[in-house]
Amino acid sequence: MADTSGAGWETHIPDGTFDAVLDLAGVPGMEDQLIRCARMRGRVVFVAGRSQVCYTFNTGQGREITIRQNSSFTQSDLTDTYHLLVKGALQIAPVIQDIIPAEAAGPIYDTLRDNPNKLYGTLFNWQT
Repeated sequence: MADTSGAGWETHIPDGTFDAVLDLAGVPGMEDQLIRCARMRGRVVFVAGRSQVCYTFNTGQGREITIRQNSSFTQSDLTDTYHLLVKGALQIAPVIQDIIPAEAAGPIYDTLRDNPNKLYGTLFNWQT
């Protein structure tokens, strides 16, 4: 289940943890936290699904972070991501906090709507 202790992001994701950060969720207000978790000269990519990206310029400047915005992705992007995962070149396990059965998605979507900063690293298991 999702972390309900209130400890949140700061407890689980230390600053300077990742070489690259892909933000696929688009949770408003998370931009600075995502930038802080990138290592020196790391990269942060904000991917589609948002109307606004707001971050503090100096948060990434001192670490020489490269920030990119991707307005969409294609089937070939998903295929490439899959191949990187299979090769072990891309690791997502460190950020997975919960795996929820798809039929239990209702409360997760409620949290996403009502308190998005408490939700991170949640995957749906679509297998029955």
